Amino acid sequence: MRVFKFPCAIFFICLFSCASDPNAFMETDTRIEIASFGQALESDEHVAEVRSVAETRAVEARAIAERREAETFASEARGAEARAKGTLSAEMYLAEDALRAENRAAAETLAAQTRLVELTKVAEALSLERREMETRARGAQGAEASVAEARVAAARSAETRALADVRETEARIVEMRTVEARAAETRRVTETRVVAARSEAEKRANEVRIAEAFLAETRATEARATQARLSAEAIVETERIAAEKERLAAEAREAEKREAEERMLAEARKAEVRETRKLSSKLWTIGGSIGTSLAAPMFIVSAHGTAAPFRFYFLEMGIDFGFLSGASDVGYNSIYPFVHYAFFLPDAFFLLVTKSIGWYIGAGFGYMMSNYSLPEGDLKEKTFAMDMITGINIANIFDISYTLRTNFRNSNNKISAGYTYRFKPK
Repeated sequence: MRVFKFPCAIFFICLFSCASDPNAFMETDTRIEIASFGQALESDEHVAEVRSVAETRAVEARAIAERREAETFASEARGAEARAKGTLSAEMYLAEDALRAENRAAAETLAAQTRLVELTKVAEALSLERREMETRARGAQGAEASVAEARVAAARSAETRALADVRETEARIVEMRTVEARAAETRRVTETRVVAARSEAEKRANEVRIAEAFLAETRATEARATQARLSAEAIVETERIAAEKERLAAEAREAEKREAEERMLAEARKAEVRETRKLSSKLWTIGGSIGTSLAAPMFIVSAHGTAAPFRFYFLEMGIDFGFLSGASDVGYNSIYPFVHYAFFLPDAFFLLVTKSIGWYIGAGFGYMMSNYSLPEGDLKEKTFAMDMITGINIANIFDISYTLRTNFRNSNNKISAGYTYRFKPK
């Protein structure tokens, strides 16, 4: 019974408080509804914050994808620009080579023209000298004429060689002019290709600038998306930390509340135990029992009651009705009113599992009125007797007692057990 005593007390206290306040259940439901509504609002806000974080992460992912695409585009544009610059460099080298070839051809042409002029002058001088020698040879005679003719032949041979050199130089000039024309044509073609390569390089450079601008824009977008995500996550984290702090504070408050309630309940239990011990030490009962004295009377029916004006002591008043003498030819009946004063110790057997066993011991007196039916006639006896009693009260229901009774001439005893109703004094 002690196991269920404390929960039952809490239940009855709660029931009494709710009965004394009819609006308690309504207020409790209202508080529950308000708490549920607040939790729903907090849940909706948390869901919105989580959704905002997810959206910012999606925007950031798109920005990262666009940034990577822009980096790929910029890398391709830089590669194309590098190839265009390489082509431009090669074409410029070819153009410079063609220009150098044209310049060399022009220089050789100029040198050949200069040599042609010199050779022409030499040829004219040799032709003039030859004509003079021919004139002298026509006027010379004999040996002088032979020498003059030899000189004229030598002059003619020199003139012929000079004319051959002039013709060779003219052919060289024509050849060099052809080379110069081809070099000029190559230079013009190369210059055209250089212009095209420069245009392509500028186009690729413009594409690179566009790609870099797009890359810078995507990086800025990614940075903004990252900042927005970090801000959203920071807000969520701040809200989470605040919620965690609030939860911890609520748990701390709840723990303090439970601790206070436990302290109050402990104090209530202590007060209840003190009051219970105080009240349990006062034995107010009424009941009846049956027993035997193992002699006349063999069968005893008792009615008794106790009153306890003081703690740990009680006054018992009752009456015994005895029957049967134990002999077949002897009838017996008796009436024994008695008064006892006893010391009572509640929860005496504390080493047992249950503590609902009280022990008492005391003394008192009574007046025995007995009647024997003998074959010779009836015999009546009346005498005062002194009682010494001891017994136990189990769970405030069962009473088992032993009484030693004597009138100082002889003695008797009584063993009885019965039902006892215990009043709870207020």
